[in-house]
Amino acid sequence: MKAFVVAIPLLTILTILGLGETRALSAEPGTAYDDDPCRVVEVKKIPGPLKIYAPDRKQYLVNRMDEKNVFQVYVSAGDSDQLQCISCSRQNNAPLPQRDKMQANWHPSGKWIIVAGEKERHQLQWLPRQIRQGFAECGIWMDMYATTPDGSRWYKLQEMDGFTGPAFTPDGAKAVWAQAVGPVSSRNRFGKWALKIADFVEREGVPHLENVRDITPANTSWVEPGNFHPNGKDLLLSADTGMSDAQWQDQFVLDISTGHLTNLTNSPRVWDEHGLFSPDGKKIVFMSSYPYRAEKDSWTVFHLKTEFMMMNSDGSDLRQLTHFQVPGYPEYCKTGSTPAYAFFNPEGTQLHGLRLLSGKQFPGYDFWEITFSGHCGNLSTTKTGYQ
Repeated sequence: MKAFVVAIPLLTILTILGLGETRALSAEPGTAYDDDPCRVVEVKKIPGPLKIYAPDRKQYLVNRMDEKNVFQVYVSAGDSDQLQCISCSRQNNAPLPQRDKMQANWHPSGKWIIVAGEKERHQLQWLPRQIRQGFAECGIWMDMYATTPDGSRWYKLQEMDGFTGPAFTPDGAKAVWAQAVGPVSSRNRFGKWALKIADFVEREGVPHLENVRDITPANTSWVEPGNFHPNGKDLLLSADTGMSDAQWQDQFVLDISTGHLTNLTNSPRVWDEHGLFSPDGKKIVFMSSYPYRAEKDSWTVFHLKTEFMMMNSDGSDLRQLTHFQVPGYPEYCKTGSTPAYAFFNPEGTQLHGLRLLSGKQFPGYDFWEITFSGHCGNLSTTKTGYQ
C-alpha cells in the first residue's frame, strides 16, 4: 500500500455524519483497449480484511477488530491463515490493549511495522466507541509507533495530536507524514495539517525519527501523503493547495529534493483523494468524483459520489476503473457506496480496494479486487519475478 496511506480520514467523516473541468476520460465506460495490459477484465467482491504483505512476501499483516471491537494488528506467515495478534496484550511502550491501533504498515526493511496507536487519554474518550473510532481513523488522537513483527518490542516514534501516514522512501531512510496542527474552522474545513519529513534511523536496534522538519507546500491547510515513486523523491499528495475548499482537493506530486509541486488533476469541484503509485511508478490509482462532476454537490461530504480512477504518473490517460454507482455493473450498490482506496499487487496485475458502504456506521466496509488483462502496474515484471 499504502508505503501506503492506509488512513482514510475524509471518508470516515461520512461515517461520523451519516453520510470547471478541462480533462477528459481517455474512453467512455465500456470501451475496450485492445492489447492493453491495463484493460479491466474483472471487478469482484472478496473476503476481508485486506492483507498487507511484508516486502519479502514471507509475512503479512491485517488490521481488524478483535472480539471486543477494538482495532488490533495481526501478523501471519505468508502461506498461512493463522493470525497472531501482536497488540492485544500489554507491552512496554505500546498502546494500551483497549485502545485502537490503525494505519498499520510495513517499513521497507521488513524489520518494523509502523502503527498509529490511540492515546491513553484524550478529551473525547467518553464518546461512544464507533464515533471515537471514526475520529481515530481520521488520524485524531493517535501517536506513531514502531514494533517488531512479533510484537515483542514497541517504540513510540512521535507523540502528536494526530497524523496520517507515514510514507517511506523505497530505501526506508526517510518518512513523511501529515500531522494535525490546528482545529476545524470556517477556513480549514478538515482542520489544519502540516506535512513533516524526518530521517528514519536505528541506533543499537532502536528506531528513531530524527531531523524532523516541515515541508508543507505554501497555501495548504489539508494534506495527506500517498506513497513514493520508485525514484525515492516524488511523493503523491492529496491536498487543497491554493484552494478555498478542502473538498476540492487534487492529486499532487511533491519533489522532496527540490520542493517543486505539480498538480496532476487540477479539477475544481472534484474530490480527488488517496492516490498511490503503481510498483513501477508509471500509473496512479485514486478515488475521484470526476465521473459525476455534472451532478450537483457530488464532490461534497454530504453527497460524495466517487469511483476508482487511474491515470499515468504525469496525469494523462485518465480512466474510470469501477462503476459502483451505475446500475447494471456487478459492483453496483443500490444503497450507495464510496470507494476509499485501492493498491496494486507487486506484479501490477490487480488492485485490492476498500469501499465504504453508505448508511453504515464505522467500519461499514467491503473489499474488492480489480483484475487487469496484463501487468498494468508493473511492466518490468518478468517470468522469473518482479522488480
